[in-house]
Amino acid sequence: MTLQDGYSKSEIDLKLDKIESDMHHGFENVKLRFQHLETEIDRRFQQVDERFKQVDERFNQMENRFNQFQEQMVTMIGQLDQSWDIKLENYFYKQEVERRKERRIFLRWLIGFGLMLLISVLSNFISFYFK
Repeated sequence: MTLQDGYSKSEIDLKLDKIESDMHHGFENVKLRFQHLETEIDRRFQQVDERFKQVDERFNQMENRFNQFQEQMVTMIGQLDQSWDIKLENYFYKQEVERRKERRIFLRWLIGFGLMLLISVLSNFISFYFK
């Protein structure tokens, strides 16, 4: 075949079929790559969703632990408050008991001092009249 003769219709058809086939395979390859990319993106989004779920679960666990800690602190403060009230009551009760004892002792001393004064006055009176 020479340059003057050109290409025959069958040769041109074969070349066009080859180009069409190559284009078809090329588009299929591109389509397959896009499908692969789409599945990869979907898989990555699923992984991100799973990570967010894990973070959410951990956050919920931490929130539950904090709530438990808060309840324990409220309970402990309530117990400390009750024990503090009991200690204050005991302290004031002991103070009252101590005051009563001191008052009794003071009254006994006062009665004793009064009796001694009365005896002293009576003895002076008796010794003054019977002299």
